[in-house]
Amino acid sequence: MISFKDEYGVNISEYKTHKKLKKYLENYKKYSTTLDQRMNINFFTYDISFIIINHGHDIVFEIKENTFVLKKNESTILFSSMHEIRMNLSAETNFCVLEFKAAKLAYFFPSYIHEDNIGFSKIPSGIFNEIEINTDTFSKKIDEILLDTFGVIKTPFSILNLIDYLEENNGVYDIESVLLLVNVPRRVLDKAFRLYIGMSVKTYASIIKLKCNK
Repeated sequence: MISFKDEYGVNISEYKTHKKLKKYLENYKKYSTTLDQRMNINFFTYDISFIIINHGHDIVFEIKENTFVLKKNESTILFSSMHEIRMNLSAETNFCVLEFKAAKLAYFFPSYIHEDNIGFSKIPSGIFNEIEINTDTFSKKIDEILLDTFGVIKTPFSILNLIDYLEENNGVYDIESVLLLVNVPRRVLDKAFRLYIGMSVKTYASIIKLKCNK
């Protein structure tokens, strides 16, 4: 979760998601402020994925040894990860955050999910980049985009049931119990989970453990 100290004077506005999207996302949040100096925010995504839509000055993200610059009118996905993310802000800050609940990003943007992702992926122009987040109707525009891109996850087992199982057990599991739950061979489980979550079951469980121990 992205949070700011009160001393930064960040204005946070919250907008309800469409009723059909509540199962998949938290309410949209818009952040804005004018900074006198550079501000660094450190946070973990854990099992959550974010889409950041930027309408202010450049935002610099750092994950491990990798740096990514999100320019004005660009958007990016921050994937589930156990690595800390540093968000560098300066001058005019004006961006919107879409917070996807555990593993729910796969219903909307499966083509961006890949095991080789280092934590972020820029979204091509034309999806969110034309949205003006300073209007009262911007949340409805986001609703329209997400409802239009929504798709069913086609796997021989329920990934969400498996995600719920891992969450309920704080990331602790044994593979035999998991195979009984999903009722598919291990190779099928591994392939489908990596395809839609972007990591192995073991790695995802480790992220949940890390979150629970914080």
